[in-house]
Amino acid sequence: MPVIPSELVRSGAVPSALELQRKLLASEPLLADTKTHLIEVVDVLKSYGEVLDAYSKNLIYQAEDQFLVPFPLFKYLNGDKSIAKIWRHLCHDRINFEYAEYCMKSMLWHGTGGMDAYLDSDQFLNNCALIIARKRRDPLLGILHPVFPQFLAELIRSAATTHALGQFWRVMSDLFIDLASAEADGRIPGPTERLASP
Repeated sequence: MPVIPSELVRSGAVPSALELQRKLLASEPLLADTKTHLIEVVDVLKSYGEVLDAYSKNLIYQAEDQFLVPFPLFKYLNGDKSIAKIWRHLCHDRINFEYAEYCMKSMLWHGTGGMDAYLDSDQFLNNCALIIARKRRDPLLGILHPVFPQFLAELIRSAATTHALGQFWRVMSDLFIDLASAEADGRIPGPTERLASP
C-alpha cells in the first residue's frame, strides 16, 4: 500500500458539521480564499476533466459504434481490438469504464428528467420501430425481435441515454480542462487581485 509523503498531508482542525452548515447557509466559502486553495481546487477539477474525457469518448463510442449489438464484448476498447489493448483491458490496466456505465444505468433506471418525456413518448416508439425495421436484416436481431419485442426498443433507449451522458461529460471535461489551462496561464485572478479590482 503506498504511503502518502508527509508534505502532501495537511493536518489541522476540521470544521464541525454546524460550522460547515453555518458557512453554507451564509454563502461563505468553505475554504479560505488563498492561491494554494485555488490551485488545489483547479487541479482536482483538471483531474476530473481528464477522466471525464475518457468516459465521454467511451460512452459516445458505445452509443454510436456498438448500437444494437446484443453482446458488445469490445465496448470498452473504443474500436481498438489490438492484442495489446485487449491484454491491457484483461489485466485491468485501464480506466474503469464500468463506472461510467453504472452512472448511465442509474440515469436509465431512475430517470433523466426532460429526456424521459421523449423516451416514453409514442414518437420515440415509432422511431424505434423504424430503426428496428432497418436493422432486422441482421440475423440475430431478426430472431430476437419477434421473441422479445421490447428488447431492441430498450437497447435503443439505453443507447440514447448513453449518448446523452457522454455528451454531458464531454462538456464538463472541456470546462474543467479549460479552467485549469486558464489558471495555469494566469487568466484567473488570485485572491489579492480580486480584492483590488473595482
